[in-house]
Formats: sequence, C-alpha cells, structure tokens
Amino acid sequence: MLFVPLETTGWQARITLRFALLGTPVAIRPGFWLLGIIFFLWEHNIPQALEVLVLAFVAVLAHEWGHALAYRQVGLVPRIELHALGGFTIAQQGIYSHLLPWQRIWVSVAGPLMSLLLGGLCWLLFYGIGTWPALFLPTRTAWTYVMAFTLGLGLVNLLPILPLDGGNVLRNTLSLHPRWDSELIAIVTGLVLCLILLGLAVRDQVYWDVLIILLLARENIHLLIHRRDHRLDDQLDDINEKLQHGEPREALQDALAILEQARSQAYKRWAFRTVAFLYVYLEDWSALPALTARYPAFAERTPELDIGTALASGRHDEALARAEETYDRHPEAWLAILRVKLLLRYRGAEPAWVFLQQVQPQAFYPAVADHVAELFLRQGGETYAFDLSEALFRTQGDSRHAYNAACALALQGRPEEAMTWLRRALDAGFDDPELVQTDPDLDSLRTRTDFPSV
Repeated sequence: MLFVPLETTGWQARITLRFALLGTPVAIRPGFWLLGIIFFLWEHNIPQALEVLVLAFVAVLAHEWGHALAYRQVGLVPRIELHALGGFTIAQQGIYSHLLPWQRIWVSVAGPLMSLLLGGLCWLLFYGIGTWPALFLPTRTAWTYVMAFTLGLGLVNLLPILPLDGGNVLRNTLSLHPRWDSELIAIVTGLVLCLILLGLAVRDQVYWDVLIILLLARENIHLLIHRRDHRLDDQLDDINEKLQHGEPREALQDALAILEQARSQAYKRWAFRTVAFLYVYLEDWSALPALTARYPAFAERTPELDIGTALASGRHDEALARAEETYDRHPEAWLAILRVKLLLRYRGAEPAWVFLQQVQPQAFYPAVADHVAELFLRQGGETYAFDLSEALFRTQGDSRHAYNAACALALQGRPEEAMTWLRRALDAGFDDPELVQTDPDLDSLRTRTDFPSV
C-alpha cells in the first residue's frame, strides 16, 4: 500500500472502473491512468505507454491481491482500489483494529511478498527463455519496468516508513510492548529515513524518487500533527462495529461526538458523512438543515444529504438515482441496505431482490443481513425474505436467519414449513422466548397444538 486518497466524487467517480476479482471488489480510480499519460508525454508513443500501463496494472493489482488474501485468512472481507500512486486494500466488512498484532503484521507483509513472488517468477521466465516477451517496448526497457513494478514495488513497500507496509509492520511490532508509543516511534523513524533517502536522491539527481520521498515525508508530518485525532480511531471502529451489528442509533451518537471532537478535516468529513447517512437512513429529515448550516463546506460533497433532501420533498426517483450512484462509489453494506430500503418502498420487492443478488448479502454480518430480511418482511416481500434467510442460514448458520425464515413462511400461510424452521432456529441457539410468544408474524402458528412444545 502506498497512499490512501480522499473520497472520489463527481466526474472522477463516474469514470472509475469497477469489477470483481474472485469475489473481491476492485475499483480503478482515474488517477491510476496517470502513469500511462506521463510515459506518453515523455516518449510520444501510445503503444509503449499502454504496455507500461498494463505492466503496472498487473503488478500493483497482484500486490494488493496479496493483501486481500491475507485479509480473508484473518476473517475480514477486503476491497481493493488502485489510484495514481499505487493502491490500497481495506476491510469492506470487519474491523481491522480488532485483529491481533501478528495478524495485522501478516496483512501488511502479504502484499510485498506477493510482489517479490511475482518478480521471482518473472525472473525465472526471463532466464528460462533467454529474453522478455515485450510487445512494443525495447526488451531491456520492458525488463526494467517489470523488475521495478515487481521486485522494486515489493522492496520499497518494506521500508519502515508510514504509510508503507513496512511502516505498518514496524508500528504493529512495536505495539507488542504496552509502554511504547508505537505510532510516534514509527513516525519519527519514517521521517529520519525520509531525510536520509531525500539527501541520496538529490545527490544522484533522481527527481522521481525525490517526489515520492517528499510525499512520504508529508504523510508522516500529517500523522504527527494530527496524532490527537488518530486517537479517535478506536471510536471510528466502534461506529463501524455498531453498524455491522445493526445498531444505527448508537452509531449516530458516536459519529456526532467525533464530529464535535475532531480537528482534522479528514476525520470531520468522515464523521459528517456518517452522520448525514444515518439521519437519512433513520428518516430524521428535520435534523438535516441544521447539520448543513453548521458544516456547509462538507455538505457540498455529501450525496447522502441530497438523498435525504429529495426524500423529504417527495422526489423519490431522484433519491433512488442518487442512492444508486452513491453505492456504486462506496459499495458498503449499510449503503446497500439504504438502497434496498428505498427500492422496497418505492419500486417493490422484485427490483430490490434483483439488486440484492448483485450485492452478495452472504458477505454481510449476521445482524446486517438479518435487518435486510426484516425489510423484505415489512414491505410485503415474504417470498424473497424466505429465500434470503434460507441462503444466509445455510452459509452463516446464524439462528436469526432461521427465525426470519420461519416468520416469512408463517406470513405466506405455510405453517408446517414454518414450524420446521422455528425448530431449526431454536436448535441453532435462538434464545428469545418472549419474542416467539409475542411476534405477530407467528400469530398463525399459535393455534397449533404443537406450538407450545416449541
């Protein structure tokens, strides 16, 4: 990982290329193509520029895929983005800070290891056939780029400078000692190394290296200045965890607290967007004008506010269009739920189900998936609610999904099957007898002689 960019909005979001690599979402930001443009301006050769771009794409994607595989090994669901200065991989589902230090170290090391492995395979191919199979570039030039994008990328990322992978390895290793300020030590170490490397690069007149080193130094200075805000990271993780466990109102209170406490604009922007989204999701339209008036600069770049404003004024088609655009830019579980909720209310169960099939709800946390099934039940989509709950129970085994399946079948007038699924829920550990006795979804079952035995 090199640098994590700010959110992409507007025209940049519309031309972002998206696809899935073996189930992992990948987004290629427009800035990634900058490398090809620079090479073209340098050499004035489109085919050669495209070849360089393809080599960079394969190498950087392989590096990030190494991180993604490690994320999956430690139980998180990853997402990959490529941008102007490389790429990054983050957890789309799961809390990174909840990992043990050795797990975080493994996630950081896996990317460079994949780059080194790819470079080694290229080296074997080169010496096996005696040349490199270049298309438009001179063989020696192509080979130089291959080594730079594989072995070079892997080795550079192992430098102990934040936010490179090596810097994260250093920070997480130091965190094993409870009395050490691991982040401060990692920042100071990175700045000292940046000064040394900058002097060497200026001496040798390698100005591309000078630019990269200055960017790394800037990032560490930023981390040093905003260390107070970085202590809010645990609260950010708490918000994500509450969202993943179906507690949006509690998450809203935490996000409001961060919005008040944070000094960094990046933290405030994240908290503002989270607050705006949760107000919209909870249909608290009255809070949006005050939020916009207090933070007008953030309001201009927050599509969730546009969704809420459109819904409050009855412009449902506009709200649906903005929800679709927002989810395409940020394919997150709760944004998916917001879009499902809007589709159910204003388009019906079938369009919501079609969208949900593209989202892969099996990747949702049980509480989040449970909430989606509940939305279908409340909007007359009992058949879809059962199909979803059945699939989720078979993949996740959570008792809530079996209970939702029983409710959906009871509402469809299929009592025998409903009783079977209710027993499955209880066998799987569902432990809310009061809900079983009072839930109106199960009213049609309570006259059965076998219901009390459940």
